[in-house]
Amino acid sequence: MRKFKTILLITLLSLAFIPRIFAEIDEDSEFLQKSSIKNILKNELSERGAWGLRQGVWFLKKGESYAEIYSKYYWHNRQFDSNGDKHRWGYSGKGHETETELKLEHGLTNKHTLMVSVNYKDATWEDAFKRSSTSGLVYIRPGLKYLLFEKPYLAYLQFKLKLPFDFDEHTTPSIGTHQIDAEIKLMTAQTWPKLNGYTKLEFGFRERYEEPTNEIPYFAQFAYNISDNALIELSLDGQKGLGEAGKVAEDWAKFTIGPVFRIGLLNLKFGYGITLFGKNTTAAEEFYSAIYGWF
Repeated sequence: MRKFKTILLITLLSLAFIPRIFAEIDEDSEFLQKSSIKNILKNELSERGAWGLRQGVWFLKKGESYAEIYSKYYWHNRQFDSNGDKHRWGYSGKGHETETELKLEHGLTNKHTLMVSVNYKDATWEDAFKRSSTSGLVYIRPGLKYLLFEKPYLAYLQFKLKLPFDFDEHTTPSIGTHQIDAEIKLMTAQTWPKLNGYTKLEFGFRERYEEPTNEIPYFAQFAYNISDNALIELSLDGQKGLGEAGKVAEDWAKFTIGPVFRIGLLNLKFGYGITLFGKNTTAAEEFYSAIYGWF
């Protein structure tokens, strides 16, 4: 497991530094100087480049909006314990849930974007003795993005709050907790027109106000245009608990892979994800999909 984590860390760092190898190639590219949606569409790149690179590197201008409906089907029959070892749930237990999230963003100014998302879950648990289900609205997440700069790559800060709805957190299976979270992230994105791809990196801090320990969320993604109307995304998404005294630390890292397709003015993506390792968390797999667009 330690060797595996080391390899994973090297991969994550590679996503950050490999693009620098190509910086000299693309440093004079007009595309790198223009990261907003409207400028990308006016760029002299091919239609294939303009659409594909737009998917990962953008920041809303004043008056522009973004909407997304994201869905995920998630299942598990194993867990990672506090030592990171994987075990089956007792009594042949297994769980699955469907999660749906509506995400909305609007450009207040050229540097400030208002955002909000609402999350709904439908979860089921069954073992040798019982089967039970729980569903409901879980939380609302208001937030704000602040643009730092657009060249030589896009960089911005994201602030978010997680505010829970009034559900019963003690039911089985649980769909969440009543705890409030506050999060700040540094988010960066870099386009590589001559490579027909882009990279994204995120790193942050999440303050959790009750039992679980505070967390360090991280994210890395590489995407490649495979045709005029399709690209493929590979992502590593995870968090590291800070292990504060008297609190439970939840660690996990998830790998996802899937295509994105252009369908008229909208975009459709779907894919598969798997939890690679963790502590005090489920060893889960998932299928996800999303439809989104700018207007």
